[in-house]
Amino acid sequence: MYKDAASWQDVMFCSEHNVDCGLYSQIEEYAKIPKHDLVARRDCLTNLLSLCNTGISKNVLNSLNMRINYFNQIINMYNTGILYKDHNPQIYNKSEVISLLTPKKAHQKLIYPNDKTFYGSQINDIWGDAYLDILDPAHRNLIFWKHVWLNSGSRIPFFTALEEYMMSPDTPCIFFYNEHEIEKRKATIFDNRLFMGGYPVASPDVVDDSNQTMFVINAKNELIIDFSSKHIRHISLSSGQAVLGGGLMVIKNGYLQEISNSSGHYLFNTENLIQTIQILKEKGLELKPDIIIDHWYAFSKNERLPFSDFCAKYKLDI
Repeated sequence: MYKDAASWQDVMFCSEHNVDCGLYSQIEEYAKIPKHDLVARRDCLTNLLSLCNTGISKNVLNSLNMRINYFNQIINMYNTGILYKDHNPQIYNKSEVISLLTPKKAHQKLIYPNDKTFYGSQINDIWGDAYLDILDPAHRNLIFWKHVWLNSGSRIPFFTALEEYMMSPDTPCIFFYNEHEIEKRKATIFDNRLFMGGYPVASPDVVDDSNQTMFVINAKNELIIDFSSKHIRHISLSSGQAVLGGGLMVIKNGYLQEISNSSGHYLFNTENLIQTIQILKEKGLELKPDIIIDHWYAFSKNERLPFSDFCAKYKLDI
């Protein structure tokens, strides 16, 4: 998709295309519409699409269709009450979003793993700002832009304000894996080692935000592992669905060295970390006493301690 109106206008006006006066007039009209008027922009693009002849490139036609579809989805979320129409800091109606996106099991109250009745996802607490990137039809990473919007004093609703910020729907986005891609990243545990694709998992020797070893345990109780990048985040591994646990790992030749409940999208708390460790144990991964637990709690605080000390502090028998 082209990054803004000018780019696909330029393509349409290049010499190889035959653009009639009606089409030219419609493009000029689109350029005059305020960025925040999504309905008018959608309607204008729809008219523009109807005027396009066979001489217009497929890329331009695809761009128009994708942009119209994007506007339709945002407008529909405003009209159905999923997105707030005013400058509400919450941006979306959480109860509406939960019923829209999460399976029934995700509504269950989380039980400590020592009570093995069931596991739960505790959606209200752990999803944090993941909803923004999941609701966004383009799945952009919007957490930074949320803070820009909150600090701007704008009275325009968040997703409408994105248009004012020139945040095009084709801005670098977060990839959501399909079933086949998730299948390739399923991890297994054998002889207390982690394997993926038949090979021992190994974290990079030098780790930064661009290549961390991420994992989630999805609602099917499958362990999914991948390495982070600008486009790959925790919600990529879950395809934006409910999870039982997740975070980061440090793995050497298949052996777990460190585990963390850190995630910018899923705000995993202490209970989620405990549940994750219990699930991994049931899958055959025994945490040795000296494995480091990087425990994040209260949103921004963390402590690093050996697994034995973690169990002692929280009175766990895992």
